[in-house]
Amino acid sequence: MDASGLAELDVPFVWGPIGAAEGVPAGFLNGFGWRARLSERLRNAARRVACLDPALRRTARRAAVALVTTGETREKVVSLGVRHTAQMGTVGFSEEELRDFRNLPAPDSSLFRAVCIGRLLHWKGFHLAIRGSRDSIANGPGASFGL
Repeated sequence: MDASGLAELDVPFVWGPIGAAEGVPAGFLNGFGWRARLSERLRNAARRVACLDPALRRTARRAAVALVTTGETREKVVSLGVRHTAQMGTVGFSEEELRDFRNLPAPDSSLFRAVCIGRLLHWKGFHLAIRGSRDSIANGPGASFGL
């Protein structure tokens, strides 16, 4: 969440898409190493300090609408002064891409396949996906997991 100089213009201002208000659920922190736990504490502190920034608050107050990626971010921007929000996903497919997917043959349902795509950062939870898939991969014939 960053302040925007565009909020200073005398025109309706759409702020977003905005994310980053989300934190790691406390129950997941036990699965992190000490460096990742420290990093998460620093991220939480940085988010709290950022909300004190007068420029960020001014951006929030002047936004005609804020496009948010999650409910947590919606709550945060409203607390900063945003009056109107709209939630939008951060990943999406065009109608043409969805039609292309529908034309693909169905996968073999006897196989277990999992794919995770994203930056390998501790708060993304890849370690949870690997741990959760471990038994299926180890015991399933032809099972695979890709990062």
